[in-house]
Amino acid sequence: KLNLSTSGFYNRLAGSYEYRLPDRLPGGTRNLSLSSNFYGAISNLSFKSDNDRLDFGLSANSYRRNHNYQETDYFNPTNNNYGIKRELSSYVKYNHTFNNLILSVDLQVRHSDFDYYGNVDFERVNWNFFNPKVGAVYNFNKSTNAYFSVGKSHREPTRTNMFGDKDYLIKYINVKPESVVNYELGINRSFNNLYLQANVFYMDFKDEIVSKGGTTPSGVSLTESVDKSFRSGLELDLKYNVTNNFNVSYNYSFTYAKVDILTPKNISNLTLSYTKNNFLIELVSRSQSKSYLDLGNTATIGAFNVLNANIGYTFKSYSIMLTLNNLTSEKYYTNGNLIDGERQLFTNPKINGFVTFKYNL
Repeated sequence: KLNLSTSGFYNRLAGSYEYRLPDRLPGGTRNLSLSSNFYGAISNLSFKSDNDRLDFGLSANSYRRNHNYQETDYFNPTNNNYGIKRELSSYVKYNHTFNNLILSVDLQVRHSDFDYYGNVDFERVNWNFFNPKVGAVYNFNKSTNAYFSVGKSHREPTRTNMFGDKDYLIKYINVKPESVVNYELGINRSFNNLYLQANVFYMDFKDEIVSKGGTTPSGVSLTESVDKSFRSGLELDLKYNVTNNFNVSYNYSFTYAKVDILTPKNISNLTLSYTKNNFLIELVSRSQSKSYLDLGNTATIGAFNVLNANIGYTFKSYSIMLTLNNLTSEKYYTNGNLIDGERQLFTNPKINGFVTFKYNL
């Protein structure tokens, strides 16, 4: 009745990037270096009985990012710096079943802190959050159920928020943490070979940290804090089993927000999946409507459609998956920048991929 899972991870980033200086400054572009280390551990323990389930989780991680500059008219080596972000969180979740009704309570506590080492003295910043959530699922019969949940969560500001959109500290800004109360109502329904899930949501934000268009030299989005805002929308998932080996799935989301920068109203994915004799082949078509780069909704990122694929094979306890993205090498954009009023878009890679190996102990 007990299940324990634990994992550790480590990510390393190192490289350089070009930054185009504003036209008012001499020098054109500059090459800057950036590196980071991100590591941590996650552990979860579950207990199940006939009418109860109890989950307990604990996670911890640390992230360090280094910024290095060369002597130029715009950057100065004395601005070289690094920041360290640490996080520790724990949660407990309890579900109880009363005939056709399942009630759940999810409670999380989270501590986060940030420290900076660079050109000026800095006093470490700490945040402590409590994130509660309650929900209910009602099973009308074996093929239909409805669910409702309401929960509150928090997000602390990033170093870029606190540094006034700079990559190094000139003046510290005390940015309030963001909080949101999320309401969600949905239904699941099965019709023989067809499965349907639909839900609506409303997110009521306080002090939302939103993108305002543009980026820092290292590519981090420029942001500002909004006292009151909201996001709402509809999500739809469909899956149809054409045969025992072939199925078609489609998901769609519509979003309406008070602050809609970099938020496409429409996103959809169509997936064709074929499995046989431990082989899997999937084609995934992703579509996204236009979005805006600035708060004034004057600069746009165009709509796009890309084709991706997954090819996998499983043998006993082993599995391998090849994921290929942008099969047609479509030129498309999902983010960008405004420099002196001119639109600068970040180009996504042409055809690219990666391989995943998995072994079940």
